[in-house]
Amino acid sequence: MNIRKSLTYCWILVLMVFMFTFPDRLLLAQGVPAESTVPNELRLASITALAPGVNSEDARLALEIIMRQTIVRETYPFRMKLDFISDYNAADTIVASGRYHFVTLTSLDYLSLIQSINLTPLMILSKQAQPTEVLYLVAQRGNPLEKIKKQTERILMIDHGRTGGLSRLWMDTVLWNSGYQSCDLFFTQIKAAKKTSQLLLSVFFGQADACIISASAYTVMAELNPQIGTRLEILDRSPQLVLLLLCATDLAEQEMRSALLTEAVSSDTDPAVRQALLMVQMERIIPFRQDYFSATEALVRHHQQLAAIKAKGDS
Repeated sequence: MNIRKSLTYCWILVLMVFMFTFPDRLLLAQGVPAESTVPNELRLASITALAPGVNSEDARLALEIIMRQTIVRETYPFRMKLDFISDYNAADTIVASGRYHFVTLTSLDYLSLIQSINLTPLMILSKQAQPTEVLYLVAQRGNPLEKIKKQTERILMIDHGRTGGLSRLWMDTVLWNSGYQSCDLFFTQIKAAKKTSQLLLSVFFGQADACIISASAYTVMAELNPQIGTRLEILDRSPQLVLLLLCATDLAEQEMRSALLTEAVSSDTDPAVRQALLMVQMERIIPFRQDYFSATEALVRHHQQLAAIKAKGDS
């Protein structure tokens, strides 16, 4: 299964968090004596496709703005090294290289990688005030799956960014539970949209038969355009899912992890943090709890069970 679908510019949040978290290790370049201590290096890896509509240059600019607004810290500097992972097929090797203290991952990436790499989830990067989100399967009103199945061309739209991998997996379970084949076989085309608005609008204007969109995005668009609620229909709703995680590797010291979690608790009241969250289309940084993640793990297990049953039946 190819689960390399989504990940993003949420590294901004992490970089910013560390600017506030390590006052004894951070210092703007100006004013640092040439003879000062060689700076420690914190290495972070992040897959690039995290926030639809936010490119890497805008993300870097946002980080520069945040740094200018940050009070100059004392003692020796802390140097951040950021690497983007643009090749999804190489993500396993890059994360497993042992070079990085922290990585940003989708839930599916994390569940796949922990089979071979020791990763500890520390924070949930959320687009809303709560840690989990529901996905909606949306089609034009009066056009259920059984009707879509009869069409020659059947197009599904999914998010290019953070929800893409979970969307495919959840769509498989919806179809299998209804007696159909997997989404790759049910739909003749599956297209990824780089902007969330394209998901609903493609269905709204008849360019696609169905889309999978987060509940929060659907609500915002339905409020802006009331016709969405009358012309479109929610065919199914996913469980409460965790979409994005920030994980520590074995390289990250306990002091780093603890400070990061402490900062995450108060980040939603810090104006600079709030600004950075807004710029990368996020609302909160939430400390990880296993109970938040239970429905996501259950969905993955259910998908594996159904896939095994389907494979056995087809053999």
